Parts: sequence; structure tokens; C-alpha cells
Amino acid sequence: MIKKILFSMVALIGLQLHAQIVNIPDINFKNALLTHNIVIDTNMDGEIQVAEAESFTGAIFVPGKNITDVTGLETFKNITKLYVWQNQITSLDISQNTLLEDVQFYENEVADFTFNNNTSITNLRCNDNKLTALDISSLSNLTSINCSNNLLSTILFPSGNRLATIAVSNNQLTDLDVTNVTALEIIGFSDNPLTTIDLSSNTDLLNITAFNSMLQEIDLSSNNKLKTVTFFGSQNLEKINIQNGANNNITLFNGGNCAKLVCIQVDDIAVVNNNISWTKEVLAEFSLDCNAVIISDINFKNALINHNPSIDTNNDNIIQTTEAEAFTDHLIISANNISDIKGIEYFTNLTQLSNRENLVRTADLSKNTKLEHLDFTNNRLTDLDVSQNTALKNIIINGFNNLTSIDLSNNTALEVFEADDNRLTSIDITSNTVLTRLWLRRNQLTELNLKNGANSILIDMQATINPNLECIQVDDATAAANNSNWQKDNSVTYSINCQQVLGIDDFNSGLSLEVYPNPTNGTFTINSKETITDITIYTLQGKKVKSISPNKNSMVITDTILTTGVYFVHVQGATKNAVKRVIIK
Repeated sequence: MIKKILFSMVALIGLQLHAQIVNIPDINFKNALLTHNIVIDTNMDGEIQVAEAESFTGAIFVPGKNITDVTGLETFKNITKLYVWQNQITSLDISQNTLLEDVQFYENEVADFTFNNNTSITNLRCNDNKLTALDISSLSNLTSINCSNNLLSTILFPSGNRLATIAVSNNQLTDLDVTNVTALEIIGFSDNPLTTIDLSSNTDLLNITAFNSMLQEIDLSSNNKLKTVTFFGSQNLEKINIQNGANNNITLFNGGNCAKLVCIQVDDIAVVNNNISWTKEVLAEFSLDCNAVIISDINFKNALINHNPSIDTNNDNIIQTTEAEAFTDHLIISANNISDIKGIEYFTNLTQLSNRENLVRTADLSKNTKLEHLDFTNNRLTDLDVSQNTALKNIIINGFNNLTSIDLSNNTALEVFEADDNRLTSIDITSNTVLTRLWLRRNQLTELNLKNGANSILIDMQATINPNLECIQVDDATAAANNSNWQKDNSVTYSINCQQVLGIDDFNSGLSLEVYPNPTNGTFTINSKETITDITIYTLQGKKVKSISPNKNSMVITDTILTTGVYFVHVQGATKNAVKRVIIK
């Protein structure tokens, strides 16, 4: 009797377990399963039993059902395909669905994707979600993945000879390692901040798509099975090496809208030039050797190619980096309508550069550390950094330039600095102790410090027509004033300490006062609303040079005693007083 009771209890427990209902909190997911094309709810009771879920071995197909939560999926342990695209799912865990082969959840909101021991997966479509990182290195049977249009900053692929297709465009990838993906045939990584990629191990590669990439260079010389190659819109791309011995097999090559692309290394220049399926930027050249200087200005390029003495020594109309490095002569590129000299950085042994009468606004000369002579007369310069050019002896930047500042502190070998007709506001040559010529006419100087301890060898100093300049700091003010080779505006004072001179401000205790014109050629008027009882004029050194008692509201000062310089005029009214600084030109 006891045995019969125990047997009945075991049978009852088994029946209860068999009838256990799967918890599916998302009503849309539940309804999609209950109305599934291939019936899951076999007993038609409006619920999914655990037994029904476990016995289902087909594909769950529930796209576009407004599903946000797939809790309950874990009980479908024997499904082989999962199609849940175009929903609003935010988290997906397939770690219990270990027999899955095809997983597609594109166009959802998935930020968390969990899997474990899902080694049967061959196809994964996870594009258009919110994934930030993905490690699929354990999916050893994966042959295809599309995870474009996410927020991925890292992705790890499985090694081996199965994965053939990778699509990861429009992410945030700065690194993409496919060196161990030896079976790779198709790769797309458009719109990523990736600057470099190594495809040398992917010898089966057929198609590359990299629209708007951030690549700077790419080497495809090992990929001799290529059919289509697209880099359209890759604005930083400068060089492509596609000299793979099989250019005839390529049915499409697109290097268009790549503003910096200058060289494409190919098997045969004539063949690709005549192939309408090959497109590139006008400036870019097909070449047998792309070890070339990157030049973005066609006029600069032509000036270099046609230069005398010759730079393009192999006459291939491309300046190789070795040719640029070998050039030590005087580079003269004047009057060629050049606006950009990018590429000059390859001329690392250049000693002289003449770039007169062009349209250059800025120049990176940081690599040209052997430069001794630099002439940018009549360009459009707004910025010039010569801090790395410590060998410079001559800097000439006269005329039509727009420099507002330049740092010469590192240019201790500088002998000549000419910068007439700029917009310079401040110049400091205290570090330039071998300077012999300084031209700064027609600028906007407010500060000029010549106190370098070597004014005696500065034999030519021109600083006229700087209307805002009041003081020039020098080694010896008297010697400077007596040097006929030093020219300044009459209103400007030489001083050994301009800060002290210019630091003296006007003072006014409330006296209503006008002093005009100021600066003046020697005659000026003082007006006040109250009677002026006394006027006293002092030099910068505090010496009284004139004193009068007008006892009226207005007074015109005309006196030959007041020579060129800065004076302080003390005006005493009936009850108030004021001090005004007056500049005599």
C-alpha cells in the first residue's frame, strides 16, 4: 500500500512540473509566442508551459511586435534560431539557449547582450542597437556578424578560418584587430574614428567598404583577391597601397572625395588610368611607388616638380620622401599662387626657404630644424611658429601678412628679423643677442623690448608708424636716442624700464578737464569748467620744465622747450586738481 502511495506522489509531482508555466512579463512577447506561426502553445490553454518551451526546436520569429522584455526566452533551451528584430528590447540574454545558430536582434535598443557557451552561433545581426563593447571571441563557429550603427568602442573577434563577413560601420572604434580572422572575405568599417588597420593577414579578402573613414594610410598589397574597394569621403586618407599584383581583378575602386589623398600605389599606371571603374581625387596620383610627400596644394606640387635645381630626380612627377630629405639646397617657390605648403615637413635637411608673393596663411615648420633663412614676404600669414627652428639666422615676413604675434625666444642665432606691414602688437628680442637688423614699420605695436644686452650690434632698427607705441625698452636710453640708424615715431620714448614709464597713470581729483590734441606736435589746449590757477609741466624723470598761472578756464600751451617725449601736466583748479600725461611727437 505504501509503495502505491509513493508512486502516486512521484507521478503527481512530475505532472505538476510538466505543467509549470513560463513567466513572460512582457504581454507583447507572450502574445507573439501564443500566436506564433509555428505553434508553441500546443495545448491551446493560452499559456506557455515549460515543457512546451523546452520541446520547441524551431525558430522563434517575433519581429516588429513592440517587445521590450524577453524574459522567458531562457526556457527555450532547444531553439536554433532567434529573430527579434525591430522591437524595443534593451537587454538580451541568450546564455541558456546554447543551441542557437542564427541570432538576429537588429533595430532594437539593446545595450546589454549576454551569452555563454553559445558556440553554435554562425550568424549574428546586432546592428542598430546601443552596444558599447562586444567580445565575441568565444563564438568559434561564427561566419558573419553585422553590428553596425551601435556605440562600440571595442570589439573582439574569434580567431580561425570561419568568420568571413564583418560589418561594424558607424561605431566609435579606434582599434579593429582582424589579424587572426584568416578567412575574412568582406569587411565594412565606415564612419569610425579608426586611423589605422592591418589587413595583411586577410589574404582572402574580396570587399572593403570604408566610407568616411579616418584612416591616414592603408596597405592592401597582400590582398590579391580583392574585387571592390571603397574609401569615398575618407578625408584624412593620404596614401593607399593596392599594388597587389591583381589589379585586373578589381571591378570597383572608389577613392573619391578624399581631400588629402595624394598617392595610390598600383600595378600598372596606364591600366588603372584607363579603367572607368577606378575613381580618385584629381590631386591624387597613381604611382608605382607611393613613398611620396603628402602635398595638398597643386601649385606647391608643381613648383616642387619643376624646381631648379631638381628635386624630382627620378622624373615620375611625384616627390618621394627620400627626394625631399636629400634636398639641402635653397628651395624657391615664390610667386606660384600657393596657399598651402603641407609637405614641407618632409624637407628635413632644408636650410633656405623662399616663399615670397604667395597666399600662405599658416605653415608648420617644426620638422625643418636646419632652416637658416626664411622668407615669407607678401603672403597672408596669420600664424607662424618658429620655436623649433633654432638655427634660423634670417626671418623675413614683410608685406601683406597679418601676424599679430611671434615668439622669437628660442631663435638665439637670429641676425635679421624683418616684419614690416604686419599687425604685430608686441615684440621681445631679449633672447636675440646677435640681432643686427630689426624692421617693424607699419605695425600695431604697443610693446617693444630691445633690452638684450647687445644693442650695440643692432645697427639697423626701424619701428616707425606704430601709433599705439609709447615706449621702447633698451639697454641705454641715451645711446638709443643718439643712434641715427634707429628710427621710431617722435612720440615714442626710449627707456631702460618701460613698465615704470607706462605705469604712471593720469590722476584726477574731480577737476573737469580736457587736454587736446594728445599726442601733439608741440601745441595743445587745456580746458576746464572752473578757473585754472596753475599749470606745471614735468618730464618723466620729474624735472619741472614749465610753470604758468593762467587764472582762466582755457590755456593754449605753445613752447619750444617741450621736445619730443612724454610729459606730465599738473593742472590746479580753484578747489580741485588733475595730472594728465601728454605725448609730444
